[in-house]
Amino acid sequence: MIDVKIHLKKPGVKTPKGTCYVVAKNGAFIKREEWWARAIVPAKRIVGLDEEQTSFQLLLPPFPALELAKAHKFFRQTYIRFGSEACVLFYHTVDGYKIHVPQQCVDAGGVECDTSEVLPGDVCGSIHSHVGGVKAYHSIVDQQDEEYWDGVHITLGVITTRQDFSLSVQAVVNGHRFPVDMDWTQGLVPVKNGRFVIDCPEIENWVIPEEWTERVHPFPNDANFISFKEIKKPPKPRKEGP
Repeated sequence: MIDVKIHLKKPGVKTPKGTCYVVAKNGAFIKREEWWARAIVPAKRIVGLDEEQTSFQLLLPPFPALELAKAHKFFRQTYIRFGSEACVLFYHTVDGYKIHVPQQCVDAGGVECDTSEVLPGDVCGSIHSHVGGVKAYHSIVDQQDEEYWDGVHITLGVITTRQDFSLSVQAVVNGHRFPVDMDWTQGLVPVKNGRFVIDCPEIENWVIPEEWTERVHPFPNDANFISFKEIKKPPKPRKEGP
């Protein structure tokens, strides 16, 4: 086996002389010093190490039917009010999953959220809607928004005044996407055309909080409007106690 040094590139630390591997913010490189040239180039393989494979295992507990039904009921209300998409975040505490509605601007083709609020739990991901005849899938814009937002991202599609909808669930880790089995979301009952309803009798008596509806705004026709995209980023971790 060839013994080659591995250097972690840190601010203020010089790369050693001679041939070595350099692990940097933008990937792994090999630095070569020969009698005729000096070069640093991307390293596709590191000699002497075993290969690794991409893998994913979801460790979160199943997502309960009631919380999914709350999101769906809220999405239907937003569609009735504005004919638009909407978005919620979900986080996990010792008491289980909770839904949070961030401040957002919406229309039929998209939603922009302020995700900078600190929540009282571990943020696990997001749920957003596609309305009218648009099925559940993770669009190019969705993938760009979620690229470095680690967590589970759920899309509910064909949201109208009807009870049925389509569903797509994917997890994202460091820009890599993984499908999540439908069984992770509880209470789904298949109906037809790849659509579902939620078996959750408790949702009938649940009332959408007024605070949720107050946080949804149509996109204003104002040239001075500051888009939420300017502050959009993965949610901050929860604050720890003293």
